[in-house]
Amino acid sequence: EGVTFGSHTVNHFALDRISPIKAWRELKRSKHILEEKLDVSIDTVAYPFGLHNRLVHLLAGLAGYAYGFTCQEGAVNPKHSMLAMPRLEVEGSHTLEDFKEFVDELRPHLEQEPSKNKEMAV
Repeated sequence: EGVTFGSHTVNHFALDRISPIKAWRELKRSKHILEEKLDVSIDTVAYPFGLHNRLVHLLAGLAGYAYGFTCQEGAVNPKHSMLAMPRLEVEGSHTLEDFKEFVDELRPHLEQEPSKNKEMAV
């Protein structure tokens, strides 16, 4: 409890710049390797370099992922595709106070109706 593992592909290729079959194999193989080694279900992928498009989302879904994370910074809202979600980057150098400030800055965006929150949309 408290730790979730996700995929980042096998060779860290930009998935939107390689053939669809090669991208699917990268996604599928990474998921398989992690599930075999860790004996857990892997349902999350973070796209290498944050590069993605609708085809990559489709391939990730076909490979068995439920969630995909981009490098777009922000909070998830109901308009986001589950396979193209932004994320909040927290680094090891961040203190708990840094994290609190970061969340406090996002709070107004999180409380808005999704249709009013244009800058958070994908």
